[in-house]
Parts: sequence; C-alpha cells; structure tokens
Amino acid sequence: MTEFAPSLPPTLDDIASAEGHALPDRAELAGRPYALPIDLLGERYGPIFYADFNGFRKLYVCSMDLVDELCDEARFAKNITQTLDRVRPLAGDGLFTAYHGEPNWQKAHDVLLPGFSYAGLRNYHEAMLDINAELISRWDARVGQSRVNVSDDLQKLAMDTVALAGFGARFASFDHDGLAPIPQCFMSALTEAVTHGETAEFIAGRTLLHNYFDELIAGHRAAGTGADLLYVMLDHDGGPALDTANIRNQIMTFLIAGQLTTSELMPNTVYNLIHHPAVLARVRRDVDAVFGTDDDYLPSYDDIGKLGYLRQVISETLRLSPPVLTFDRMALADTVIGGKYPIKAGEAVTVLVGALHRQPQWGDNVELFDPDRFDPDQTAGRSPALFKPFGTGARSCIGRQFALHEATMLIARLVHRYHLVDSQHYVLQW
Repeated sequence: MTEFAPSLPPTLDDIASAEGHALPDRAELAGRPYALPIDLLGERYGPIFYADFNGFRKLYVCSMDLVDELCDEARFAKNITQTLDRVRPLAGDGLFTAYHGEPNWQKAHDVLLPGFSYAGLRNYHEAMLDINAELISRWDARVGQSRVNVSDDLQKLAMDTVALAGFGARFASFDHDGLAPIPQCFMSALTEAVTHGETAEFIAGRTLLHNYFDELIAGHRAAGTGADLLYVMLDHDGGPALDTANIRNQIMTFLIAGQLTTSELMPNTVYNLIHHPAVLARVRRDVDAVFGTDDDYLPSYDDIGKLGYLRQVISETLRLSPPVLTFDRMALADTVIGGKYPIKAGEAVTVLVGALHRQPQWGDNVELFDPDRFDPDQTAGRSPALFKPFGTGARSCIGRQFALHEATMLIARLVHRYHLVDSQHYVLQW
C-alpha cells in the first residue's frame, strides 16, 4: 500500500455483486420499519459481496464469522477508504479521518484517551446538564402551546453539548429557528466537501471555522486551565500536546461525531419508547426510582450509571438503527478470510453494520425492538463480533461513553418530566 493513501477493495473472483442493481425500494421494506435498503443488500447478496451504492466500489461483509476475523487487531486495522477520504479536506488527520500509521493519530489518541475515560467523563457532566437544561426550558415553554420537533431539537442539543464540553463554546442553537451560524457553516462545509470537494465555497467555510477555532484556542491558552477537552489537548502532562492544525482537526472530528451520531441516536430512542408503551413505562419506573418525585431533579453523574434498563433500550436502538452504517478494515499483511477469500496487504474490507445486527445469531424476529436482548444474561454468551455500532479495536469511537452518557441523561430527564405523545403518528423514513 502507498503510504498514507486510502485503501481499495480486493479483487476477488466468484463473488456476488450488487453493482449496477437498484437498491431495494419501499415495497420490499414493508413491515420492516428499521431496515435500510443497504441492510437488505446483505441479505440478498451476503455474507460477502461487492456494491457501489455510495459511489465507490467496496467489498462488504456482514456475517458474524467474517466480521470476527476482520476485528482481529493482529491481522487488520482501520484505514480510511475513498468514501471517508472525501472528509479529509475538512477533518484532516483527526482521529476519525487519519490514515493508518499517520503519526498524529497515535499522538492525539494518547492525549485524548484520559479525557474520554470514565473519570474524565465526570468533568463534562455539568456541561451536558447545562445544555440539557436549555432544551428542557425550551420544551417547557411549548407545553400547551405548540408541538416540538424532537429530531431538530436533539440535533441542536448534540451540537451544543459537544461545543461546550469539547471546547468551551456556546453555539446558542436554541436561539435560532435553524442551526446556529457555526454549526450551519460546519454542516455546509461538510456537505460541500463530500459532494463537490475543495470548492471556493468549501474553502471559505473552512476558513471561517478555522478562524473561530483559533480564537477558542487562543482564549484557552490565555486562561491556562479548565475542564473541557480543548484544555486536555493544549496541556498534556504539563506541556503542549498537539499543534494548532491538529487541534482544529480534532474539533472538526468532535462536531462530526456529535452531529452525525448522537443526534441520530437520541431521537431514534425517543421514537422507540413512544411506540413501545410497555418499554416506556418500565424506563419511567426505573428513572423515577433514581430521580424521585421532583420534576426538576438534576441527576448526578453517578445517577446516570444506575439506569441499566434504559441503557438496554439505547443498545437495542443502536442495533436496529446504527448511526454509522459501515466501518473499514485493512489487511496488515496478505491473509485469507473465511478460509477462501484472499486479501492483500493494504486492501480493505467493509463491515455492513446494519446487516450484521440482523444476523441469525440474534435469534428470532430480528426486526422486533426488544431491549431484553441486552439483558446481562443475554449478552454474557454473545460474541462481541455481533454488535459493532462504534466500530472496533484501537480505532473504535473514542467518544462512545461520552455519547452514551449524554443520551442516557437526556432520555431519562425527558421521560421523568414529560408525557410524550406522537401527535403526528410519525413513521420512520429513509
């Protein structure tokens, strides 16, 4: 493999291919509200097949046994493919978009890992609660007056939480009908990079973002100490840790993670609760047992860890609706998977997460929303290769506990405070 280049798929003979074929339509997904067209590709062509539905040819796998092999860190690692390479102009060598072996990935990972540990998460609980309170205030003002758009508001909450806990910024998204200026600039730049590349419009947006980040960095350097992640990046073990360009890339990465993952997980979880009243009732009982009778109760960090059944609900939501649909695994040396599929060093195979989460090992009725799948007695004997919403290995999502804590606290406060009603009889759409 050429050093620091996106990995290409292997070229194999006698492999099923979905290339050139239309994706399954809505009629084929009838009665399966959670499944996406690409999930059905796994059923139709899997467990290993070629497809080009995202504009680039990839070799996809979705069976437990093949994924288990690909998750072997001694044989495979993450390297970005052409799909993710389109995000490089915005996020550069950030944790999400760094090439395998790119030196700043390891340096940034080592610097940031303590900040995302269980101990580190305590530092961000108050920031999460701060933004959480802004949403509660907004919804309180709408009671008896108008409906709320859950998805849009939780998107704003996710972005503002990342901003405050990540780099001490206040986007004030709830003061705007749409996205606040900086989140809107970020989303526009991301969309432009993915669809058109480094255009003049993209460069102007990126420059605005860099200027904004540089002001934050300068302010943090002047302040010296603080609790957010930007301070972690600026002052690691008493000295400078990451250079300014890489810090900007990490901030972009935090925004990608907050915008494209947590902001999908939270409304999907709310949808599942509203459409499964027995599950909602059990979650409310558990939350009320911890929070008590005070509607205004502000949970502590440790309170959130007591909500085990709600975490099962969130895990089942991640199983049926993983925000990140795929992840890539590059061969570190020539190898063979499945006993017959040769993969050369530097080539990448892509795991299709939604199809993996619907494999027969999950039992009957894989499309049924059932949080009991994640009861400790059920998970004890299950292969870890079956559940991969956050990727795998050293380059799995470093912020997954941040996201889970944020989502758990948000959902808990909503069910404790409000009687949630789907007034429009919403149906999941793709």
